[in-house]
Amino acid sequence: MIKSPRLTIRSIDESQAQQIMETVNDGNDMTAYLKALPEDAVQSAFQDMDGLFNFVQSLVSLRNSPDIKRFGAWNQDNELVAHVGITGWSSKTPELQITVAQNYQRLGYGTEFLQSLLPWLFQNFDIRFFVYRLRKDNIPSEKIAHRLDGILQEPHSALERLTLKTYHIYPN
Repeated sequence: MIKSPRLTIRSIDESQAQQIMETVNDGNDMTAYLKALPEDAVQSAFQDMDGLFNFVQSLVSLRNSPDIKRFGAWNQDNELVAHVGITGWSSKTPELQITVAQNYQRLGYGTEFLQSLLPWLFQNFDIRFFVYRLRKDNIPSEKIAHRLDGILQEPHSALERLTLKTYHIYPN
């Protein structure tokens, strides 16, 4: 168990993580985002079939990975306010995703959660850095990446350039 000024952090199971996911994901977010992209940019991205395949494969492998650890953060009222999923756990460069319950977004919980959890993970496990991918228009997540001194990476494909930003987060 990890304590921060406002949070208690501990491992959670998939059903607890799902509670938070249901508050923020209606299934139409990515579809709406992709529809908002300029048509010529999307067509250009689809010209690189290897890049497209690798992009889709990386997203699918995250969703279906059995190599995952989940952590939850509870506030002082004992409400589960955020979830972190870390895939590729057995690698030295796992990928993390954070989801903050809708009622608790933009209150600093995501930053506080990761600022407490990541140092503990770096100290207790053999991790070189975390990969942190976010949708290109996700300003709150981008602010978290900056607060964690994340280093922006070059996109691997035209489609990734249009849709995602990838940061590497190293120990401080």
